[in-house]
Amino acid sequence: MKLLVKVDVEAEKKRIFELNQKWYKLETAKQLDAVMDFMTEDVIMQVGDMPPINGKSEVRKLFVEMFKTLVSSSGGPVRIEVSASGDLAYDIGNTKSSWIGAGGKRVEVDMKYLLVWKKVGGEWKCVAGGFSNNQPAK
Repeated sequence: MKLLVKVDVEAEKKRIFELNQKWYKLETAKQLDAVMDFMTEDVIMQVGDMPPINGKSEVRKLFVEMFKTLVSSSGGPVRIEVSASGDLAYDIGNTKSSWIGAGGKRVEVDMKYLLVWKKVGGEWKCVAGGFSNNQPAK
């Protein structure tokens, strides 16, 4: 017989919010290993204008490239939902990033994201995510 455990969904939402904000700080600090610790080995990222990126080692390459021109990243969730079982969640939000663009000019970019979180060994880990630019294609 499986015991039902009452999940404090609001506490889990708060934890995901905290992880989200920590992720932004670590991105801005370009702490690659710490950012990668948020992800499962089989993570999938879907980024605008790119094919899906499968697996932690491939996602790591994406972040290495991003960190070359990233100045800062901030934002946060507009919605976090956690399953009643407390082992799966999603986080939808907005991001504002600053990059060094062509000619060394700083560029501000408004983006949106969706992250899927899963409890692995009692810790929330990102299993899938996607982000893309809010500006219309040119």
